[in-house]
Amino acid sequence: MGKMECVVSSVVAVLLLLLLHTVSMTHAASTHSSTDHSQVVAEADALRNSGWWIWSHPATSNHCSWSGITCNEAKHVTEISLHGYQVLLPWVVLLNSPFLIFLIITTGSIPHQIGSLTKLTILDLSDNHLTGSIPYQIGSLTKLTNLDLSDNQLTGPIPHQIGSLTKLTILDLSYNQLSGSIPHQIGSLTELTFLQLDRNELIGGIPSSLGHLTKLTSLNLGWNLINGSIPPEIGNIKDLVSLDLHSNLISGEIPSVLKNLKRLKCLDLSYNSLSGSIPPFLTNNSNWRTIDLSNNDDLETYTPSFAMEERTRVPKFQPETQHPNSPLSPLCSSPCFL
Repeated sequence: MGKMECVVSSVVAVLLLLLLHTVSMTHAASTHSSTDHSQVVAEADALRNSGWWIWSHPATSNHCSWSGITCNEAKHVTEISLHGYQVLLPWVVLLNSPFLIFLIITTGSIPHQIGSLTKLTILDLSDNHLTGSIPYQIGSLTKLTNLDLSDNQLTGPIPHQIGSLTKLTILDLSYNQLSGSIPHQIGSLTELTFLQLDRNELIGGIPSSLGHLTKLTSLNLGWNLINGSIPPEIGNIKDLVSLDLHSNLISGEIPSVLKNLKRLKCLDLSYNSLSGSIPPFLTNNSNWRTIDLSNNDDLETYTPSFAMEERTRVPKFQPETQHPNSPLSPLCSSPCFL
């Protein structure tokens, strides 16, 4: 074979390889497009079959235009926001929406399949009648920044897998019937600014690991069955503005390290079993908005004149008022944060 034939053969071989590669890429793109379209159809069908949108939208209309639904450019459902609608939305709708990043709904229960929604950044299932336990699979939602399961009837322990949600800035599990101890893994959530576990049936001591939560501005563990002393590590949370430990079984003295909390404006240690004298820094602080040390039988018999006459709940975070990029604090309307 001459030199020219070799060159021609080589060129032909290269062209054949390019042709095969092009055909392969075209087939792959076609397959991906078909798969992607099938996923969009599955998401739309799941919403449509729930029956909730039929009353207000024709079955043939674009699901991305329906109330509470937001899609990306590829028409994948990325947000479902139905707060206040009292909608019993089947979980199959959510499990057919793998691109969800924002979820505020009313539902009847939390299935373990919730862990498959790994793109979620906001999960609000508050103010419902949810029963049962918090599934440990919730620890798979590692992109979550806000988790609100408050005002339900959830029981059982707080799963330690919540410690995997290291991007959380807000965690509200208040007003439930959760039991067991506070998992020390919560101390891994170092981005938290708001931790509310009040109005449950939690037992055991306050984990010293909470001292790692140095970005916290509000910590509420009131109305539980927590015992032991206030760990000195609480003094490390120097951005703390509100600390509420009232109505527990906490004993021992008020730790002097609380004087390190220079930004603290609201303190409630009432209805516990604290003893000893009241540290001077608590009575000589002109920055207090509210302070209540009452109903600690073994504490020095003194109640500051500015103790809370009426205990009110810290306003709840409403993610729909902050999405997507609002700078508002979840506690901006609380007297502690004014």
